[in-house]
Amino acid sequence: MDMAPVVMAAGPRHRRRIVKLEESVVNKIAAGEVVQRPFNALKELLENSIDAGSTKVSVTVRDGGNTMIRVQDDGCGIHEGDLPLLCERHATSKLETFEDLRTVQTLGFRGEALCSVSYVAHLTVTTMREGDAHATRTVFRDSKIEDGPKPCAGLVGTTVTVEDLFYNMPIRRKALRSPSEELAKVIEVVGRYAVYHDGVGVSLKRHGNARPDVSTSASDTKQQKIRMVFGSQVGSNLLEFKASAVPDECDGEGMSFQAKGYASSANYNSGKRTVLVLFINGRLVECSPLKRCLETVYASVLAKGSRPFFYVELTIPHEQVDVNVHPTKKEVNFLHQDDLIERLREAVENAVFTSNDHRTYYKQTTLQVPGAHNSSILGSEDPAGARKRGRQEGDQKDPRGREATTRRDRAGGDYKLVRTDAHEKKLETFFFSQDKADAAAVLGSSLAAGSAETVEEDSSGFKRNQEISLSQAAPSQRQGVSELRRRNAGSDSRGLTSVKELLDECTVDTHHELQQVLRSHVYVGMADERRALLQHKTKLYLVNVRTLSKDMAYQQVLTKFGRLPKLRLEPKLSCRDLLMLQMSREEEEGNWTDEDGCKREAVDLVVDLLVSKSEMLEDYFSLEIDEEGSLCALPMICTRELVPDQRKLPNFLLALGHDTEWESEKACFMGIADAIAELYSSEMTHVPSQRSGACVDEEVEALCLEEERAIQNVVFPLLRSSLRPSARRAMDATVVQVASLEKLYKIFERC
Repeated sequence: MDMAPVVMAAGPRHRRRIVKLEESVVNKIAAGEVVQRPFNALKELLENSIDAGSTKVSVTVRDGGNTMIRVQDDGCGIHEGDLPLLCERHATSKLETFEDLRTVQTLGFRGEALCSVSYVAHLTVTTMREGDAHATRTVFRDSKIEDGPKPCAGLVGTTVTVEDLFYNMPIRRKALRSPSEELAKVIEVVGRYAVYHDGVGVSLKRHGNARPDVSTSASDTKQQKIRMVFGSQVGSNLLEFKASAVPDECDGEGMSFQAKGYASSANYNSGKRTVLVLFINGRLVECSPLKRCLETVYASVLAKGSRPFFYVELTIPHEQVDVNVHPTKKEVNFLHQDDLIERLREAVENAVFTSNDHRTYYKQTTLQVPGAHNSSILGSEDPAGARKRGRQEGDQKDPRGREATTRRDRAGGDYKLVRTDAHEKKLETFFFSQDKADAAAVLGSSLAAGSAETVEEDSSGFKRNQEISLSQAAPSQRQGVSELRRRNAGSDSRGLTSVKELLDECTVDTHHELQQVLRSHVYVGMADERRALLQHKTKLYLVNVRTLSKDMAYQQVLTKFGRLPKLRLEPKLSCRDLLMLQMSREEEEGNWTDEDGCKREAVDLVVDLLVSKSEMLEDYFSLEIDEEGSLCALPMICTRELVPDQRKLPNFLLALGHDTEWESEKACFMGIADAIAELYSSEMTHVPSQRSGACVDEEVEALCLEEERAIQNVVFPLLRSSLRPSARRAMDATVVQVASLEKLYKIFERC
């Protein structure tokens, strides 16, 4: 089919003649090639500041750079005589002949950047050199000086201000993106230059904002800069790689390069798009073939939808690189491109697969604070919500539309099915006797009264002379029935305002979700000396037993204030001997020196203080100390099965005398309650050797078993029934969620 010719213009075909465009038109066309968006202008100004030997560059933008860009540096400045040529096209100090282009090492070289900017924006330059009496301010328009240079105040260096970009090109100005989009590109460019240049501190902030969007210092390492610019997820999962090649020794030709950088590890799964930060001979450039090649390394490593991160510094001989191939210098050509890319791919692949022997899965460790509206990682709910959910689960159907009749169907699948019951008991629970509880708590250690000279020390550093037994104190003969009833009722002591305030402080911010976890948990086992594993529904938690048991003991002391039962010590223990033992420990640890005074005198002062407060200690806390300074009884905070570790008694007495503020009633009660809680805090004191082939001590193994049984069958039941955990414990890693069945199923399906 014949097509009609397209008529380009009316009138005779040969009417128009070739004419030379005016210089202003040529310059505006060239400016449109060099400066396309605000970040292009900013990139040129940044490179000029770095070429000037700056150690600090500050960038300020307004409206994403659409209305204002200011770059201030502390470089060498501009000579006043060079200002008339500053914005002339192809006026540069970087090279003189074309041959210089082959070995150019500066980022700028054509002398087009400032000229192009002056044709499409209002350009102001303020500069000052070392030794000048003042700075000079010059305004440029269409590459010519419009105003100045004028003397002004300033600092050594140069400040370039670009305002109203494309003010004289309405179509190009309308084509600019929104301020937020332009700002994102500006941050990207500034951040990449900030990472690359060592010894240069770069900051970027929006006009009117005090807090910068990008901030690095000259002393930061490369990894620190990557973390600050690209985030902690990238900075925590970096693998360093290096590659190099040398030319043939015979003819000196062939591929030659040096490369180093960082690639994200297999644990990095937060990237939504591949990020390649590539610098070739100090120039920020793009290379799509290299980006696609490196992506193939992660095809079998990352999960679907995740993308890697690369930072590459490539140094190539200048004679093998052509930097003058793009108006904005975002691309360069170099020899042996395919071979070089393959070498880089091998280096990244080797770094990734040699470190892929383990994987890390991140999980939020904080629990929801009461009053917050966001969902909690505990996944627990109030009883009413649980009943409502239970009815919904009972009515739901399986995927094939049939009525859900099995536990698996009602739960919604295997990954939601809870196969344990918090109310079930193990067989060993029924064999856990009182004798074993005492043995686990006391652990065979004993303390005895007597002089320090006649008492020997065992291998664990505790004095012993004769065995001590703990027994619950029955009412003495001199204690009448009325007095016992008065103590149990606690009508006098518990009415103290200070005690009520202390009790309110530790229970007002109760974390109900954490309390639900402790009340309906299933004990799994001890992970180490202080932490245990618990299961609640489909989640696994790591809890600090020592911290939680101390909180529980503290609350019990305040709750039973003035009516605590007694644990009678038989025989009595000398407070002086216990304190001398603790002072010896303090001296060994470097907490007490001869300059601090005589240990015996310090001990006597503490004993005299405790004896003078003995009546109050006995009435309020059931802590009995006689006139001779002997410890006769300890408070029993809960059941008879929970007994304190007697090896903590020396530190307990020192804490009472030294850390308690006796002058203030509230502070005094808080200090005493905290000391008693520390005495009752539970942890495993004997840990079996985990080394293969190590000699196993049967006695230690037995003690470890008894300790764990005591924690499982005494401590955790008390935590279940008595502890009201504070919201603070949901934030300080006392309770950490380490696994979730739903998440594990997703991981297994992906693998």
